Amino acid sequence: MADIHVYKGNVTSGGVDGTLVSEGGLQTSPIEIGPLDQSIGEVSDSVKLAIRCSLENVTIGDVTITPLGTTSSKWALALDDNNSPGAFKGYGETLTISSAINSTNTIFWVKAKSDIFDEKENDTSVSFSVQAKLRKV
Repeated sequence: MADIHVYKGNVTSGGVDGTLVSEGGLQTSPIEIGPLDQSIGEVSDSVKLAIRCSLENVTIGDVTITPLGTTSSKWALALDDNNSPGAFKGYGETLTISSAINSTNTIFWVKAKSDIFDEKENDTSVSFSVQAKLRKV
């Protein structure tokens, strides 16, 4: 079992709320965006997510979150800025969180885009890779 997780839904900074996002390739609780209108290259609203460690862990150094998969180049991530998205990284780029993550929510944001070449589909090809070093507290 992983010791760091991503949560969606009603997440609050410093809280322990939210719904655990699917892990290990399962689609039991995916991050949902859209549908998006590909005829106009629509960009989604920003979606608020949280990341936190299990009770006995804290991160050491940077934590990176990277979109992976067939359409990962259509996903952008941003740090939180007072309960709003900060500047989004470029589409497909890695987000780095430099502050320590503990057992309470650290907020970050995602958005996705479509383009005129997209086919209408329920795209489940993207996952987020979280890389972190942890220590026991």
